[in-house]
Amino acid sequence: MTLENSESLRTDPVETQTVEGAIDRMPRLGLSKLAVFGLVAAFCLGLYESAIVPIALPSMTAGLSTTATALAWAISLNLVGFAIGAYVIGYFADRFGRQVGLRLTFTVVGVGSLLSAVAWDAPSLTVFRFIAGCGMGAVLSLITGYIGEMTPSARRGATIAKISLVSTVVIVIISLAAVPVIAAAPLLSWRILIGLGALSLLLLPFINNRDIVESPRWLVEHSGLERATAIVRKMESRARGVLTPDTTPFVEPERLLKAGTQTPFADLFSSRILVGRLIIITLVLFLFYVGFFGISTYLVLFLQGAGIAPAEALSITAISRVASLAAAVFIIFVIDRIERKLIIAIGTVMIIVGVILVVAGIGSAAAMVGACLLSFGTGSIAPAAYTYVAEIFPTRVRGTGASLADGFGHLGEQPLLHHPADPRSLRPHRRGYRGDDRDGAGDHTHLLRGEDEQALPRRDLL
Repeated sequence: MTLENSESLRTDPVETQTVEGAIDRMPRLGLSKLAVFGLVAAFCLGLYESAIVPIALPSMTAGLSTTATALAWAISLNLVGFAIGAYVIGYFADRFGRQVGLRLTFTVVGVGSLLSAVAWDAPSLTVFRFIAGCGMGAVLSLITGYIGEMTPSARRGATIAKISLVSTVVIVIISLAAVPVIAAAPLLSWRILIGLGALSLLLLPFINNRDIVESPRWLVEHSGLERATAIVRKMESRARGVLTPDTTPFVEPERLLKAGTQTPFADLFSSRILVGRLIIITLVLFLFYVGFFGISTYLVLFLQGAGIAPAEALSITAISRVASLAAAVFIIFVIDRIERKLIIAIGTVMIIVGVILVVAGIGSAAAMVGACLLSFGTGSIAPAAYTYVAEIFPTRVRGTGASLADGFGHLGEQPLLHHPADPRSLRPHRRGYRGDDRDGAGDHTHLLRGEDEQALPRRDLL
């Protein structure tokens, strides 16, 4: 429906209205500015820890007087926590409401991050990172699912893509700012960087009856039509679009009258169609996280392992980051015009071809093309995959399905264990290498200053 004036309010004479229909008629997201700020901050939180841990790892090993290998369990169990927390918190979000799920995930992340920041050795850090992971597992899936439920269907993809772009830029800025922090306090900086995850606790006040309100779609499915109606009318006013007249009653969709009363988990796994969707999207997200975190994070090391000189490897990596941002901008304009599945398929092919060209060792030109394809592919898939996850599961199981897919998909970050940020684990032993002792412990602070940047033998990476 075309608006005569985007800044004017008018009513549309309809006999009855559904909550879904009213939301889909809105010209834009009908949430407060504080709610939008909170959602962007939460999306940043979902990306922050996976981005900051590789940067903080050298400082972590030095500060705890241990090795990157000794911290492998902390990284691994953090990802296991993603999968466990994803199901538990996703289940709560489906059973008791999106606000409950968001409060739970922000609280667990905040507590886990605070505890991680005061860890005294590798075992304590492992336990605390597992706790933080239990909260992190549901952040992105719940946020994207919530945005999907509150956004008009015609603008859902672009809205998620814009939030993803802003969050990515913020994370890049934070990552760059972390470098001088590490240089200034090589033994303590990791505590600051990891502890920043506790800022998630500051998001809790945003979850109220004015800003990050309960999802009207969820309320309708749980006998909350009256409350959902009140929320939708406020959203219509904020969206400055078509208002549903006060005399027009909101009704439940006919499908809800036939809905069962199974638990979200039983409901999800009782449908072959939904199980099939869960398996497919989990595999897609797994591959995405392999490319985005497992490979892109250590692209410099992969390039050096393929025979590219260190300086050239850094240049290729920098250019590939530009390709990633270009993809994030490009996708905003096409995501609601092209099938999500097609975008995901093309991005997946780009990732596969990009990885092959990066590790093939057939020259810097091929490596440059491969790195850009890899970055453009991951940059394209991210918003499309998040939007797709928010759409393919019905409201009654959306939290459970989306959280399980994203939680288990994060296990694709396991390459972090095989290619840690400490380059020594990828280099052959040589006489006189600083910190090279028999038990694997030693002085790691030279890594924070960027010393010993010789090329890596290809056999150490493949």
